Amino acid sequence: MILVMGVTGAGKSYFINRLAEGTVQEGPGLKSQTQQPQVVKALLGDDTELQTEVAIVDTPGFDDSARPDSEILDEISQFLAVQYLVGIELQGIIYLHRITDNRMQGSAFRYFQMFQRLCGEQAFGNVILLTTMWDQLPDEAVGYRREQELRKDYWDMMEEKGSHIAIFDGSHEMAESIVLRLLGKAKVTLDIQRELVDSNKPLGDTLAGRLVASSVEARLIEIEKLENQLTHRLQGLESTDSQASNLRRERDKAKAEVAAQKQGRNRLKARVGSETKRKVENEDGTTVKKRFDRDKIGMFAALLGLGVNLVFAILPFVGF
Repeated sequence: MILVMGVTGAGKSYFINRLAEGTVQEGPGLKSQTQQPQVVKALLGDDTELQTEVAIVDTPGFDDSARPDSEILDEISQFLAVQYLVGIELQGIIYLHRITDNRMQGSAFRYFQMFQRLCGEQAFGNVILLTTMWDQLPDEAVGYRREQELRKDYWDMMEEKGSHIAIFDGSHEMAESIVLRLLGKAKVTLDIQRELVDSNKPLGDTLAGRLVASSVEARLIEIEKLENQLTHRLQGLESTDSQASNLRRERDKAKAEVAAQKQGRNRLKARVGSETKRKVENEDGTTVKKRFDRDKIGMFAALLGLGVNLVFAILPFVGF
């Protein structure tokens, strides 16, 4: 199994569709079309007798305007916990970054920090850092300058510890060669999997979760202050006053966000590892693995609530 990760709009679904055309939905612009992890099958190689089958996971992107990062991290963490407990091998991660970005934006930098913590240094050798969207640059030389900045200012430590840096030209051949490079690696366990499952830490206490938790707390303080200010300004105003009407709409919007941030904080308190173990085990202590015999993918899909059509799509490459 190989994960494809990156902020919303980095081209994850586009990359996967270059491997297996039409398997995931692509959206225009920076709006995310991937609402939960999607597993698809890709057949690599032209010779049908020598083709290699691989599971590629399209993960939801962070920095999504429609969903908080706490929700997305929770979904990815549950996915990784189940994958780890069921015993499906993870061989690497492809991390995508838009070369069209002028610089590493604040949100992209925070996500990259979280990504590093999620993996752990011991997993960096199983990571490919891939720049995308080169075809959208009016001047390719600008792209090469930006890539050098990424190498020097952000990716140097990961490269020193074994991560591979590459340029994606948008072709099927290039996508295939990148995946094949990871298939030659030994399986890897990520830090967040050890923290959640082996150490039973709450999601917000993991190295990756702490970054999201601090962001949630900072935003909660900010938005609660705004809600209180708006409530204070509304005092003494007539309910029919146009100013009061506008302030009330702003206050209600702030109030809704306060509730959402509190929900995110509670989500980060969850012990994903122990909750996942309970799903894997029956009440008598025996594991549900016996009910699935050697069908780890079937068990994996059932625990995560994946659709039957998806299970059929990925069953052929299990090999157990």
